[in-house]
Amino acid sequence: MFGQQPPLTRLRIRKQLLVTQAEVHRGQLCRELEIIRKGVRDLGGQAKSIGSIASVAALLIAGLSAFRRTRRQRFDRNGGHSSIFSRVFDGARLASTVWLALRSHTR
Repeated sequence: MFGQQPPLTRLRIRKQLLVTQAEVHRGQLCRELEIIRKGVRDLGGQAKSIGSIASVAALLIAGLSAFRRTRRQRFDRNGGHSSIFSRVFDGARLASTVWLALRSHTR
């Protein structure tokens, strides 16, 4: 009787081991969830920066298209010639549009 442990003590030891194991797994799960959260946060930041770049690129393309369209219309209207002043003003208008758009995206 003295050499054997009673069954109740073995069950208590087993229970304590299972509780300890559950705590270890809970800690690992919390660390893995934090890694996943950080990855999702980083992915969201990258998506925002890609969206911002795409928005600026679309604005540049639209500005250049409008610049070419007005330049072509003036060229046709003036009998095949466009003045240097109209080119300068068109360029300044395009530059101001792009500058304002870039400033609004950086804020």
